[in-house]
Amino acid sequence: MPLVGGSGGGGGAGPHGGTGGGGGGAIQISAQGTIRIGVRGSIDAGGGGGQGGLRAPGNTGAGGGGGSGGAILLEAAVLEVEGVVAANGGGGGAGGSQETDVDGRSGVSGQPALTAAPGGLAQPGATDGGDGSDAMNRDGRNGENAALDSEENAGGGGGGAGRIRINVVRPGAAPEAHLSPAPGTGLATFGSPALR
Repeated sequence: MPLVGGSGGGGGAGPHGGTGGGGGGAIQISAQGTIRIGVRGSIDAGGGGGQGGLRAPGNTGAGGGGGSGGAILLEAAVLEVEGVVAANGGGGGAGGSQETDVDGRSGVSGQPALTAAPGGLAQPGATDGGDGSDAMNRDGRNGENAALDSEENAGGGGGGAGRIRINVVRPGAAPEAHLSPAPGTGLATFGSPALR
């Protein structure tokens, strides 16, 4: 698996659109012995939340998109995971509101959790940002659309999931239930480390 960080989210439409969230980073941890992630521990390569759009007339201050999750590579003789290993996308930013003269709220960055990072919540006259990816959903959610010919500003979409690769000689405590994205998405995979 190429160890490459995630992609940044797209900027919101219009001259007052929010900046997209940064992509998650890339991390590799290799050990000859055991890697153990305790119940309160985590490894996180989450994408950044999209910035909310600025207060502006309709279709000129949309929320920025959430950044995608990054990449995590773990290699060890034994891996024991009781905490969380996550590469979730960030939430999209809400659109700015001219009606209430407030900027849109930014989306939350991808968290070391199995749940999605929330998109920014909109004020009246704008729309919400979409949630980021979670353990079972590899794609972020769409932001709410602004109505055509309205004074609303659309919310940015949530960021998609990154990738997790685990190479172990002997499985320890089954890590599948502690990964986001989960193996069922096809973005968390397992193999054997290259022995030297």
